[in-house]
Amino acid sequence: MSIQKSPEVDVIVDFVQSLKPRETLEVGSNFSRELKFLEKLTKIYGIDKDAEKIKVAQTYAKGIFKVADASFIPYRSNRFDLVYTSGVLCHNPAEKIADYINEMFRVSKKYILIVEYVGSHLSKNIVGNCKQNTWVHDYDLLVSKLDVIIKYNQKKFFGTDCFQVVLLEKVLQPRITQNVFIEPKASRFMLKLGKYKMEIK
Repeated sequence: MSIQKSPEVDVIVDFVQSLKPRETLEVGSNFSRELKFLEKLTKIYGIDKDAEKIKVAQTYAKGIFKVADASFIPYRSNRFDLVYTSGVLCHNPAEKIADYINEMFRVSKKYILIVEYVGSHLSKNIVGNCKQNTWVHDYDLLVSKLDVIIKYNQKKFFGTDCFQVVLLEKVLQPRITQNVFIEPKASRFMLKLGKYKMEIK
């Protein structure tokens, strides 16, 4: 079976190469068109609510696939080094998204990667329903409620489509809450993950 490589696959591959997760779960894996490109880099797992697509995935990629809805991921907490979703959340209405992201957070023990459609750069305004059955969500707000460190958060363009790419690192240890004075530094540095860089002030 030949599956066309989607443009966001290169972004996901770059992050996996940089983060080197031992086990990776894709939420909304469809017929594994992205996981196929990761199987030599990490042990792959996928869930999708469509049983027919899972059947195809099991014959196409060397991984473990389960039929499941993203609102209840059938794995224990802190199970995977990396949990990611790509082009899935944008096809679900807002009332479902918080549950999906919370479940991704629960089963991740280290990283959560979100690669989701947020509009077209040809549009003057990004609106709530850019295409049929496609929603634009406020991912900054959704992840702000999680106990995570935002490692990367940028918009990327694929053709006319704009995607938001967010990499989160799960905080497993309690954060220090006492007031500690740290002298501000004037210097800036770049956080580098593969070829992706983000300036930290």
